[in-house]
This record gives sequence, structure tokens and C-alpha cells, in this order.
Amino acid sequence: MRKYLLLLLAFLVACSGQEKKEEKAEQSLIKPKAAVEEKIEYARTEVGNPIVLMTTTLGDMEIEVFENDCPIHAKNFLNLVEEEMYDDNIFHRVIANFMIQTGDPTGTGGGSAGNRLEAEPVKYTNKRSYIAMAQSGQGVNGSQFYILVKDSPHLDNQFPCFAKVIKGMEVADAISKVKTQKDRPVETVKIIEAKPKAAEAAAG
Repeated sequence: MRKYLLLLLAFLVACSGQEKKEEKAEQSLIKPKAAVEEKIEYARTEVGNPIVLMTTTLGDMEIEVFENDCPIHAKNFLNLVEEEMYDDNIFHRVIANFMIQTGDPTGTGGGSAGNRLEAEPVKYTNKRSYIAMAQSGQGVNGSQFYILVKDSPHLDNQFPCFAKVIKGMEVADAISKVKTQKDRPVETVKIIEAKPKAAEAAAG
């Protein structure tokens, strides 16, 4: 009887060892999940990217436009700057610790330059100081844009960033802190003028 129990125990141990070998072999056949492609953080894509000087009632900001990385949105933005469409536009939507929004010639938050933009691949993550076009249920607004004052990754894969504030983020911060009522500044804060500026050499 004892001999029989020893044989049974040896058989069970052998089976257990075999199952572990088979499990290990099966796991080795499972392909690892593909690495999630990370969106690149801001880097000066090319020396000579267009720079826009935006003068507001609270100070100046310099904006670098990703002309080659986001050509549809960049060209549209630069064209509107050339046409002086942004001059005298108010910041109609301001949310503290999130973003500031402008570019509506009607000042209501429901207007645009009259066009809708095509979708474009998202190459940059939505981080502080990045700029992207606003969207509505009908697609990408043709002129309204927001400037982020805080990293906002929840906007990734929806809003392609086409530019970045490279100088004067303290102005965007100041605008984001003005008194508001239902996300609209109580006192008018606006873009006085937006105009092209000669590109600067890459820093560092």
C-alpha cells in the first residue's frame, strides 16, 4: 500500500512539472503587446518656422507655428494672421488652470472665419503652451483656437496642436486668471494685433 502511494505521489509531481513546462512554452508564444507610440514633445521642428507676434491687452506673446508638421492648420492660421482677422478679437472663453480661447470674430463663441478645416494627424501631445483649433459638432472650427495653460493629455487624439507659445506664457497665465462669469471674462481681454515676425534661430 505504501509503495502504491509513493508511485501515485511521484506521478502527480511529474504531471505538475509537465503542466508548468507546457504553460511556460505557451506563454513564450504570446507576442508582446506593441509599444504605444508616444507623441513627441515640443521641439523646434525646423529653423525658420514662422513666428507670430500676438499683442494683447495684457501683454505680448510669440507663437511658433509648426508649418511642416501640421500644414493644414498652420497655413490656415497664418493666412488669417495675414488678413488681420484676429485683430480686435476678444478672449471669449477662459477657464482657469486649463486654457484660454479666442478667434471668434463675432465674440459670441459660436462664430468663425466661415470655413471648416480638414482633420489632420495629431503629432504633438496637448501640453502647456501648445495651441490647437477648437472643434464643434460640425468639425474643426476655421478660426477659433485655444492656448493651454496646463498639460491636458485628455485632449490628445482629438485636437492637433499646430503651434506653441515660445515667449510670453506669463501673459496667457494672466489671461487665464481674469475674473469670469460662465467662463467669459467680466472685463474685455482681447488681441490688439497679430502679425508675422521674422523667424528666430533655434535655441540650444
